[in-house]
Amino acid sequence: MELRENYRKDQTVISYQQTGRSSHTNELGMREMQARLCECIRN
Repeated sequence: MELRENYRKDQTVISYQQTGRSSHTNELGMREMQARLCECIRN
């Protein structure tokens, strides 16, 4: 039991704020970064 308590104390938890922007798609079904790459390739 003591090892389990020490293990939990030593864990590091990192959280990032999520906006949901990466899951939105355009009319072609591409996410923002995919659309940017497509534009770069076209030009």
